[in-house]
Amino acid sequence: MGRPIDGTATTDGTRTSSVPSALIRDATDDDMAGIGRLHIDSWRSAYAGLLPRPFLDRLTYEEREGRWRRWLEDDDGRRLLLVAVDGDDLVGFVAGWPEPDGAPTIIEVAALHVARSLHGRGLGKRLLARVASRGERMGYAAL
Repeated sequence: MGRPIDGTATTDGTRTSSVPSALIRDATDDDMAGIGRLHIDSWRSAYAGLLPRPFLDRLTYEEREGRWRRWLEDDDGRRLLLVAVDGDDLVGFVAGWPEPDGAPTIIEVAALHVARSLHGRGLGKRLLARVASRGERMGYAAL
């Protein structure tokens, strides 16, 4: 089952020393191109050597942007899509929704991506903490 959401481990969006200017907020339609780019760049980096190169080369920013745009448009009020921005740069995102095969009180993290240059600096933890906090306020009991 899911891991209990601990409200004491949440982030309130304040800036931290690990990523001084990263701000976590709800994604908007204007973020879809950045989400698509980061998603594809992340896959190409993480799966190089694991997935066939031609498959990774066929992935396009535009297709992934469209996929995330449709995902956000189809929201029934139970999905979360949060972004981390550093100035004008989208540097991370996290997506969550009700666990499809489980209890409706469990939120599943469907995607978590952070710009490679920020790996190991705590931004992924901040994104997870924020989705857990928001999920708890939406009535989810576990992550």
